[in-house]
Amino acid sequence: MQQADFDKAVASIMQTYIRLLDQNSFDEWLGLFAEDGYYSVLRDIEYKDGDNVLLIGEDMRRLTARIESGRTRDLRRRMHAICWTHANAAELTAQAGFMVWLNGRPSTCGRYELQFSVTDGNLAIRNCTAVLDTIDILDTIYLPI
Repeated sequence: MQQADFDKAVASIMQTYIRLLDQNSFDEWLGLFAEDGYYSVLRDIEYKDGDNVLLIGEDMRRLTARIESGRTRDLRRRMHAICWTHANAAELTAQAGFMVWLNGRPSTCGRYELQFSVTDGNLAIRNCTAVLDTIDILDTIYLPI
């Protein structure tokens, strides 16, 4: 895939990613991932140290179960924003800066570290790591960020 095409595809998938989260369309959101996809959340301090202390670290089966449980536990209104993206077509990777608001107040910010796979010409998320810039986690994380 050419860099310009990959840039457009990454921008599109990230806009879809946050739109589906904001709409609580989690089944469709899971559809953005490859079958063997993996999702994790950790703080930047653990990311930089190479620690394996994850707030969330789940394959698709466990992530689906988290969403089923979280739908009834987390009724907060969420809004996500993508601030920037940087994509590397040669490695099928990207980073995207994000901010999250819960019930109208800023909650957290950070970046997504993404690895993609291409199947039948379609881009799918193989690995998504949400790296939180926050030192203190003040909100319980029931649902994906």
